[in-house]
Amino acid sequence: MDYEDLEQAGPYLRRFFHEESNRWFYYHLCPACDMPHQYVVGIDRKGYGWDFNNNTDKPTFSPSMRLEGFPLQMVGLDDVKADRTLCHYFIVDGQISYCSDSPHIFAGKIFPLPMWPKKK
Repeated sequence: MDYEDLEQAGPYLRRFFHEESNRWFYYHLCPACDMPHQYVVGIDRKGYGWDFNNNTDKPTFSPSMRLEGFPLQMVGLDDVKADRTLCHYFIVDGQISYCSDSPHIFAGKIFPLPMWPKKK
């Protein structure tokens, strides 16, 4: 995906509207992973999705974001549980608060969300 093609939503987020699911997909830069992570706003038929306060200057998403990993790439296996946490955090009022179970050096720390570079 080319993140430069996404709509800028405030200083910290990029987004696009997915018409098929009728939901917004928001991306922010994760300083721990040095890459974008995605929130899908609104609940789907299975009950998955995040709430968003609609404040692009001080975004809050809930519940937490927990990225999980597998020893092998297992696509399409809904009943398979991940074997480890890669990154776990909350975003509240424009701050990213890393949970203690995150395996990186940012665990237990709070940082302002990094600004997303403006489109050229």
